Amino acid sequence: MRFLPFGITLMFALTVLVASERVSAQSSSERDKQDLEKLEKVWNDAHEHGDADALQSLWAEALEVAVPRMPVMSKTDVVAFARSGRMKFLRYATLSGSTAMQPL
Repeated sequence: MRFLPFGITLMFALTVLVASERVSAQSSSERDKQDLEKLEKVWNDAHEHGDADALQSLWAEALEVAVPRMPVMSKTDVVAFARSGRMKFLRYATLSGSTAMQPL
C-alpha cells in the first residue's frame, strides 16, 4: 500500500479544515440573520399592537429613550407610556437594513 507524502497529506487536511470552517461560519451567520429578523418582527408587531408586556420583555433594564421635546425616559417610564395606549405607530418599514417608524 502506498501513502502520500506527509506534506501533501497535511495540506489536504488543512484545506478541508479551512473549507469546513467557512461553511460553518456562513451557516452560523445566516442563522444569526434569521434570528435577528425574527426578533425584529416580534419587536415591530409588539409596537404596532401596543403589546407592552412583549416590549417590556424585549427591552434591556438600562434602556433609555430620547424623543424630541420630551425628557429622556427610563425603561419604567417607557413601559408605563406603552401601557397608557398613547404610543401608537401606523407602520414599520425596513429600508436598506434600517428600521423606520411612522407615528400616527
